[in-house]
Formats: sequence, structure tokens, C-alpha cells
Amino acid sequence: MINYIRQAGLIDVALLSNLSTLTFYETYAAYNTPENMQQYVEKYFNNDQLAKEINEAGNNFFIAFINEQAAGYVKLRTSEKLVELKNLKHIEIERIYVLQQYQKQKIGLQLINQSMKVAAVKGFEVIWLFVCKNYYLKRNTFLSFRF
Repeated sequence: MINYIRQAGLIDVALLSNLSTLTFYETYAAYNTPENMQQYVEKYFNNDQLAKEINEAGNNFFIAFINEQAAGYVKLRTSEKLVELKNLKHIEIERIYVLQQYQKQKIGLQLINQSMKVAAVKGFEVIWLFVCKNYYLKRNTFLSFRF
């Protein structure tokens, strides 16, 4: 069970980089070459890139902790504009990453609930996410929220 969830700031860049890299490898290494994995991680999960994302207006990161250890995080963003949602105020769950050792402890569920609270407080009408077609494991979980 999660002890707490808190919003991430610039002080958390290294932590987010580590969480991102570990969870990305745990989840996607089986579907990619080592070279592709390394390139992606170096491009998207380096400290400078994550600091830029944290500072970007419309982005919110929340980190879940268990026994003072970071177990996962969610990134929300409003910069992605979908034609299908053009008339609705919407927010995207861009990333929801949970370390393998903490999966099946409903951390993802609690991060989604946190995201829904943020969306409601900020007046969003729709919260959405994209699920990779190869990631069937969590597809039913997301469908249960009507994503």
C-alpha cells in the first residue's frame, strides 16, 4: 500500500530519471533491441529532458512512495491536443510507470485516482491515455476506467 503520493519538482529529476529508466527497461526491453532501448532512455529520460518537462506549463508529475522508497510515478500533460477532443477541456496521462517489484499492489490504480482528482480540481472534462498495442497486460485495467 502506498504511504503517500506527492507532486514532483526539480529536486526530483534524478529520481524520475532512475524510475523512468528502470520501469521502461522492465516493461519494454522484451520488445526492443538493446540499442533502441539505450537510445530512447538517453533521449527521453536524461536529467535535462526531465527538468524541461517538469518546468513545462501544463505538465504535472506525481510520485508514489512505499516505505519512503519511490515505487512509481504518473505524468499528466495538457499540451497534446486531440482533434477528437477539440471541444472538451482535456488532460492526458502521458506516463504511468510502476516498478515491477511494486506491481500488483494497486499503485497504478492510486496514481490514476490521483490523476482524476487533479483533473477534477483543475476543471478538466476528460482524462485520457494511450496504451501501446503490445501492452495487453494493463489494457483491461485501463478499460475498467473507461479510457
